[in-house]
Formats: sequence, structure tokens, C-alpha cells
Amino acid sequence: MIGPKVYDHVDILVEKKLVNAKPQGSTEVLTTSRLFPEYFGIDSTKPEEIREFLARKTGVKK
Repeated sequence: MIGPKVYDHVDILVEKKLVNAKPQGSTEVLTTSRLFPEYFGIDSTKPEEIREFLARKTGVKK
């Protein structure tokens, strides 16, 4: 999700209540909601474990 379309994707995630958008200055800080791991089949609600799961699925190395 890079480029101008990223905002459309973020809006969808916020509408589905999968992420929370908290205003901070001229931007927003995004965090996953409690629904996020359930929706994507992640067996944890711990942020570090969610990051590890997403890194494995996307091939991103730490």
C-alpha cells in the first residue's frame, strides 16, 4: 500500500473497524483494533506477535 491509493485502503480498514486512526498533528496514528487479529486469522492479540505474523506472511525481514 504505497501511493495515493493508500488513503482509500486506510479508510476501508477504519470503516471495517480493523484499525483505529487517532489524529496527531496533521496526520493520524494507525493502530490495529481488537477485531484485526480475528479477521485475519491471527492467534494472538499481542502487537509483537501480530507484527511477526504479518512479517512472515509478507516476507518482510526484521
